[in-house]
Amino acid sequence: MGLEFREQLTPASDITASSGLGRQFNGSVELSQPSASPTAAAIALPATLADPVERLAQSCAAQRSPLQVTGRGGLAASPLDWLELEQVGLARLRDAPATDGGAIAAETTNSQTTETPNAKTSNVETESIIRDLEAAIALRHQGFYGEALEQLQRLNSNKKPSGPRGTVLQGQILRQLGISYRLMGEFDQAEAALEQSLALALEIEQPLKQQPLKQQPLKQQPFAQSASESASLSAAEALLSLGHLAATRGQVQQAQVLYQRAIAQLTSAPNLPPSQSSALQATALASLLKLAREQPAGTGGISPTALSPTALSQKALSQKLLAQLQALPAPENLAIRLHLATVQLDAKTVNAKTVNAQAGTTSAEGQMLQWELEQLLSLAQQLDDPRAIAYSLGSLGQIAEWNQAWGQAQRHSEMALQLSQASGDRLMEYQWAWQLARIHRHRWQLTGEMAWYGQSQQAYRLALEALAALRSDLLTVAPALQFSFRSEIEPVYRQYVDLLLSQPASPSLEGAADSLPNATLQEAIQTVEALRLAELDNYLQDACLTTASRSIAQVDDQAAVIYPIQLGDRLELIVSLPQGDMRRYRIPVSRATLAQTITAFRQGLVRRSGRDFQAPSQALYQWLIQPALLDLNQAGVKTLVFVPDGPFKAVPMAALSDGQRYLIEQFNVAATPSMALLPEQGQRGTSPEILGAGLSQANQGFAPLKYVAQELQDIFAAIPGKLLLDDQFTHQQLASQILKSKAPIVHIATHGQFGAQAEETFVLAWNERINLEQLSNILHSRMAQGLLPTDLLVLSACETAVGDEASSLGLAGMAVRSGARSTLASLWSVDDQSTAALMGEFYQQLSQPDVAKAEALRQTQLAMLQHPIYRHPYYWSAFVLLGDWQ
Repeated sequence: MGLEFREQLTPASDITASSGLGRQFNGSVELSQPSASPTAAAIALPATLADPVERLAQSCAAQRSPLQVTGRGGLAASPLDWLELEQVGLARLRDAPATDGGAIAAETTNSQTTETPNAKTSNVETESIIRDLEAAIALRHQGFYGEALEQLQRLNSNKKPSGPRGTVLQGQILRQLGISYRLMGEFDQAEAALEQSLALALEIEQPLKQQPLKQQPLKQQPFAQSASESASLSAAEALLSLGHLAATRGQVQQAQVLYQRAIAQLTSAPNLPPSQSSALQATALASLLKLAREQPAGTGGISPTALSPTALSQKALSQKLLAQLQALPAPENLAIRLHLATVQLDAKTVNAKTVNAQAGTTSAEGQMLQWELEQLLSLAQQLDDPRAIAYSLGSLGQIAEWNQAWGQAQRHSEMALQLSQASGDRLMEYQWAWQLARIHRHRWQLTGEMAWYGQSQQAYRLALEALAALRSDLLTVAPALQFSFRSEIEPVYRQYVDLLLSQPASPSLEGAADSLPNATLQEAIQTVEALRLAELDNYLQDACLTTASRSIAQVDDQAAVIYPIQLGDRLELIVSLPQGDMRRYRIPVSRATLAQTITAFRQGLVRRSGRDFQAPSQALYQWLIQPALLDLNQAGVKTLVFVPDGPFKAVPMAALSDGQRYLIEQFNVAATPSMALLPEQGQRGTSPEILGAGLSQANQGFAPLKYVAQELQDIFAAIPGKLLLDDQFTHQQLASQILKSKAPIVHIATHGQFGAQAEETFVLAWNERINLEQLSNILHSRMAQGLLPTDLLVLSACETAVGDEASSLGLAGMAVRSGARSTLASLWSVDDQSTAALMGEFYQQLSQPDVAKAEALRQTQLAMLQHPIYRHPYYWSAFVLLGDWQ
């Protein structure tokens, strides 16, 4: 059976097969009749696969381990990547004659070594290792980083042929290991492997350079020349890969030096094969050019004119590169030219791939780029390289999009998308589906024909499906190599929501509900929810968030969910009411006005004195609450649950005002990063007990919190528990008590920070910081022991940066990663004396029978509002409840 046609059945047990790794791996497989039963030692596997949405990465299986459906573990190779020509050194190594080992050495001048039987065995071993190495490279190119790394590690530990050829081969394996480590973000391991690869190549090359070839015995000269060439090429390759590592790390000057060393290495080595030397020199020059284009002067990098004494401009680099390209075989020529063309088309230059007519081909440079891509398409078709064909077509489609040549843009993009789907390359599928969606949308906007709208909708769905499939793979690669979330992922979601909410609807008054179908609004909400999850994935650098589709009607029949969505020059509100009805409201307010108002609101609150916060508070109320107020009251809503977008994450909604009353005087207020992240309505801890930890003394440069002891004392007066104060509050003690205690509430009163990056988010313990990952592990350890999860996590002295949208994600990240059903935390560090009073009141309210957390917080904030000293919203509105509000 297999690929080859037979006229009749045959008893032969052979299979002809093709490989997804490339044609060079096609072949036949011969099977002998097995003498053992294949079922005798079979292991029964689970009948059903784990939900790939709930557990997408191997790290998610720490608590449970059923068979999983995961991504590839990496991203398929792209022309935008730093260029690695893996086959150059391997090709020279494969063509080289072999000796029986140790025959080539500087001191061995009288050897008469020839190709002995041992050398023939070495040839077979070398060829086998090279094939395995090529298979590992092919796996990595397809995005299977983990499998490729395992194969490379195995090759590295296996025995190699002896002699210089074996040493060079070992260096090639180490280089490939270094490349894999770089792509996976393991930079220290990458550097160690690449430095060792370079050292092995120089170890072979240096002695041979010291003894001229003519001084070698005549029969030894072919072997010496071959070893010298292989070592020189391998050294240049290692220098190139080290340059790519430095560039990935942002070490621009170091990358420049390494690329120049690679060129010097090649030009100083005599008698190298011209095509192989030119290929590597062209790669180094292309890398210098990419470095120059991505690091313009004035941005902390290097200017194009500072690249080297002999490369005074990008034009000079291009001219030198062109001379090298002319000497290359077609495959290497195509790879380098396509790399340069796609770098020039990088999305960073066109502001998130939006149409920009000035970026098109009206200039001479733009017309040259289009001509070059047309030539590359022709070359790729001659070489039958489907990936290069797809990238050439897609890039031509992008240029046509810029020039608003919609028909041509559509044709090129559709062909690129079809090739991507045929190859199963989700990365390309996302890119070209998104491009096609934008093209169809513009045609709809120009003509008003709904057929274009439907095609745009379909293409956006394809792009989002591809991104969902890539969810874990996007986070496997090194952060420096990942897509920019803000420019290359988030816009896909926002543009699709914008498209859905731009459907023609029945006329309505400004701010009134439009009559879009519930199904359309539901799809818009699902897209917003997916964006929130992608945002948290990106922040946490982990795709392990457990999700489940939930409507507000399933959770609380007296609550409504409010989705504020920023879309260009307007604010969209979608409100999900308890009975399952949905309302949509459009408010004409720009992103800039929103940002200025939110910043003024936060700054006015934090200043404590004066009423500067009132005007922005009322403006936000008019935008976020007033349009839906009548519908909320008619539906009997008691609790508002916000799924905040962008800067709204840092807004204390409780302090919004209609000019007479604060929002907290009208409704319970809660928030959640996503309705899909709400915990299941399962069993909770019921014992009235708290595990409290606090830091009152000055520590690690942070000011003392003098009233923390009083805060904890007041809390334990309402609900008993275990206390860790000051030097008792350590990482180890907290972890130990979490396991020993069955307390459903964990209260931490200490300095903390919600940072723009997950690693910047922490709480302060005695002489140490407990970061987000560590706190997550501590709290999850309880569930690993079969105990109930923490019901409520309270962080009473943490803060986010004012006006920093990224840092406001830290609070959501803490709430999600902690595993607690609910999290109560502060948006800014509030006066600790008032915090002590607020927390004492909160636990008094929470200790009452059948009081929900949101209601307990509301009654606490209302009590503070009546306090003669603490009535200003600064003291009480900073505290927000995330997660389960019941």
